[in-house]
Amino acid sequence: MSDQDMLILSGLAGLAWWTYVFLPLVFFYG
Repeated sequence: MSDQDMLILSGLAGLAWWTYVFLPLVFFYG
């Protein structure tokens, strides 16, 4: 696996984590 692949995977994981955190906030306060 190349460094670029790792960067893409970490970016997708971060995006999924932020979505998981913010969706409940939007539902509660939106």
